[in-house]
Amino acid sequence: MLEILKVLNEHGAPVLQQSKRPPSVYLDTCALRGIAQHYDRCERFVRAIREKDGTLVLNALSLGELANQDHAYAVAIAEMIDRVMPRIYFQEARQFVVDKAEKEFKPGDFSNGLPDADKVLLPLVAALTPPFGGPFSMTVAYRSLPVANRLVQLGAKVRELGVRVLTEIERQHREHGNSKEALQYFNPRPNRVQPIFATRALYRALVRRYFADPNRKQDPNDGLDFMHALVPSAYCTFVVLDCGWSNLVKEATNLIRNALIKAPIARPFGSSEAELNAFLDALAVFEPVVQRTSNGA
Repeated sequence: MLEILKVLNEHGAPVLQQSKRPPSVYLDTCALRGIAQHYDRCERFVRAIREKDGTLVLNALSLGELANQDHAYAVAIAEMIDRVMPRIYFQEARQFVVDKAEKEFKPGDFSNGLPDADKVLLPLVAALTPPFGGPFSMTVAYRSLPVANRLVQLGAKVRELGVRVLTEIERQHREHGNSKEALQYFNPRPNRVQPIFATRALYRALVRRYFADPNRKQDPNDGLDFMHALVPSAYCTFVVLDCGWSNLVKEATNLIRNALIKAPIARPFGSSEAELNAFLDALAVFEPVVQRTSNGA
């Protein structure tokens, strides 16, 4: 949820803060397109986010890819984002940035937000006018405002990082192979510094599952898909990903639960028509977990 702290800063843009209310939903680019372009699915999604007062989670990767979409696709996605505003949250896509923030996070201290909060996108998007309501087409804003190039450049940098992520994962695989020792090396372990976060355990489990099949064909986009999957799965209620990666998240979650790690992990869905409809069914009936007090109330 975006909220205005000050009407204007020294540059004439509103000062925003953000919070993430459950159910929080991350849709990768294919899922954004699959929901936004289908009238019934789009209506169900927007209605559920509004009625549940939930959150659509976006990051530099999804916004950068949105800027490079076919115009018709981009307009449909931007219009859907318009309709759920201000119920959006900008998430950091880079695992190493989140990992550093987790180490510095003090439980109960939310003055600097959660470790997954993006510190770059929020002020950039605040420069778009108006920041709330509609019509608020991010696509049109990208193409008509100076901030457009900065957002697209940021998305490009994240995509470059996706290539480096895949290169590093492949290096680790070559170093450790598929031996028993390698599988042991990539076993998920509890985060002893911050056990409430599953990011580190998910990283290990996803890498392990990614290389579990020796016949798996490498795809240049796997680094991007890895980034779409990792931080959102550690911090959201639901994630909707490429079907292959949603299955990897399910398998990684099983490894993590078998390791008795209880940190929350998102419920994953694929981007096929049947999976999109199943996700929307789950979103429609979502109820937040009510924490009981010590007296049982």
